[in-house]
Amino acid sequence: MIKLIGMAKKKNGMSHEECVKYHREKHASWEKRLMGSRGLEKYSAYYVDKAYSPKSGLLPERPWDLIVTQLYTDEGWKSLQTWKKTDPDGIKLVEDLGNFSDQKNVLMFICQENVIVRPERGDTGVNVVDCAAKRIGMGHEECVKHHREVHVPMVTRMLGSRLKKYVAYYVDETFSLAEGVTATRPYDVVAITQIAEEFWKGLETRQKSIEDIEPIELAKDEEHFIDRKSGILMVCQEAVFIP
Repeated sequence: MIKLIGMAKKKNGMSHEECVKYHREKHASWEKRLMGSRGLEKYSAYYVDKAYSPKSGLLPERPWDLIVTQLYTDEGWKSLQTWKKTDPDGIKLVEDLGNFSDQKNVLMFICQENVIVRPERGDTGVNVVDCAAKRIGMGHEECVKHHREVHVPMVTRMLGSRLKKYVAYYVDETFSLAEGVTATRPYDVVAITQIAEEFWKGLETRQKSIEDIEPIELAKDEEHFIDRKSGILMVCQEAVFIP
């Protein structure tokens, strides 16, 4: 199975709300119909309400307007790129991205998935997407190993039942819609969590920067494996198209 994360910025001249509306009501339903028969087995979208940086707190602009997670069968993925370039439906689907997103700012990541906490049916909470790049001087594999073996147990222990969902994606390969495969990864780890709403609200009320949101122990551990200066934490609305 192929795990894919896509991130896109809104089309120039379009508002965030217009971008979200177009994706939710038009593009996603079209993609679900066309790709569901071509190996797309799971498909969710995260629409970014607000974003934080580690040092400056709330950002005046969203670095991304929407994030999608998809799961493909191996066979479906193998034929996908050719289908998008040669089949009329595939060509139109790619072209439709330009109706709501800036095609120069669309990135896709092929990832390894680490499901840590599965949501229970009926669980609700605040959806948070956390993007992190490895610490300067550290290898990608070292970063992933530390996150998986050290940081994940620390997060689950400290948050306990307040952590409703926790899935980490370790980025193997990055490609842009405009340029193809990129030489470097902008992110090494993308973590998608769902946190109990009351707990998150309590954190936000005293928030000045990301350091104020995260428990001190977690923040200190992050310094061992990620570059906190380039980190992005996004609060999102979730839409599930193929569960």
